[in-house]
Amino acid sequence: MQRRAFVGTTLAALALPLPALSHRLRYGLTSVVWNARTDVLEITHRLHVHDVLRALVEHYDLRNPDLTDVRTLAQATLYTSKRFALIGEGIGRLTDVGAELAGEFVLVFQEAAVVSLPDRVRVRARMLMELFPEQQNQVNLHVNGVSRTVVFGQEDLERGVELGSSLG
Repeated sequence: MQRRAFVGTTLAALALPLPALSHRLRYGLTSVVWNARTDVLEITHRLHVHDVLRALVEHYDLRNPDLTDVRTLAQATLYTSKRFALIGEGIGRLTDVGAELAGEFVLVFQEAAVVSLPDRVRVRARMLMELFPEQQNQVNLHVNGVSRTVVFGQEDLERGVELGSSLG
């Protein structure tokens, strides 16, 4: 009888579509792009909706956050801005621009004025890491047609990124 139950359960699991069997990765993606026309670094963070909702419940004591509400999106922006930093000589303070819901992701926008682009920047990307031990955050920096990528795990508090001669 136990064998029949095991076989039945196994066959039922195999009949499920592949996405139903998979585990969603905890992965944030941040893009930092230098806009040479405006001398501004444009920053976009892409985080999964379910993870952002959990962060809002945990950190802002919201019972049922609604990401279609502008106030909730403002809290998502605040949450993200407290956990991301881009530091370098000649780079101004990060300014929160806002956030929007994009399918199963929340996009959070920031920007920083640039007086002069440095050869090296320090990056901190700790979004969602206090909630999910397996969380990873990838930061892509795009400057003058050159890209640099840094992936943050739990052990990474802050990392330096060489931009070097890519700054023109």
